[in-house]
Amino acid sequence: MHVLMLSWEYPPRIVGGIARHLYDLANALADQGTKVTVVTAAFGDAPGYEEPRENLRIARTALGSVWPYDFESEIMHLNFALAAEAIRLAAGDPYDVVHAHDWLVAYAGNTVARALGVPLVSTIHQTEIGRNNGLHSLEQQYIHNVEWWLTYQSSRVIVCSGKVYYDLAAYRRENKIDDIAIVRLEQQYPFPHAAFKAEIAKYAKANEVVWCQEEPQNQGAWYRLRAYLRADSLDSQVVAFAGRPVSASPAVGYAAKHVAEQKQLIEDAFAEKLVAGEMIVAH
Repeated sequence: MHVLMLSWEYPPRIVGGIARHLYDLANALADQGTKVTVVTAAFGDAPGYEEPRENLRIARTALGSVWPYDFESEIMHLNFALAAEAIRLAAGDPYDVVHAHDWLVAYAGNTVARALGVPLVSTIHQTEIGRNNGLHSLEQQYIHNVEWWLTYQSSRVIVCSGKVYYDLAAYRRENKIDDIAIVRLEQQYPFPHAAFKAEIAKYAKANEVVWCQEEPQNQGAWYRLRAYLRADSLDSQVVAFAGRPVSASPAVGYAAKHVAEQKQLIEDAFAEKLVAGEMIVAH
């Protein structure tokens, strides 16, 4: 597995939290044997290319000779440079997935992924509307629009809470699924209607919203949350359940059966055709 990570910051360039997060993520993947290429912006005396450890290489690229006149133009110039460098490095050593970190590298991420025919994973580290408690300028509206565009490629949204998120994320990564988003809902009461609506609205192209839980259908959060999920999802979206079937007991009591059911519910969440559990049709 070879992962390309695109970011406008990486140590020693630290602007916000993305650099630290990306540094930890890149090294954690390298520890697991995954090859990681980070392509980022040039910074001071930091080397333009380095391989600081096994399975990790870092390329830093500068803007072109024409200096941009505002921040948005600077970011667009940076995206051109990142995309060109990433595609150059892919020659003879192709990527299996492209990971774009935030709106700042959205255009480069989409360009490289489409040009090379590999999945695109996007992480919005903090939404513009959430960071500013609304949109109050044209610049903020532009950033919000780019965030929406970057996430628009998803065809399904899986909503979950707690540990099952990691099982879902692992399955998506191992099967190279690039058109299904996973949303973690860690606050169930009081239900965060405004935040959930804003998150779901990013995936206007998605036809389905799936609630995935480890508990049986008649236990856990589904029966309490399904009305909220239906009300707050888009009118065109089907809301469905993926989890264990109805049961009088919260656990099966046999380790082997538990593992089999866990495998099945994860597969059900990603299934091409939703067939398991309960389904609430679109309005």
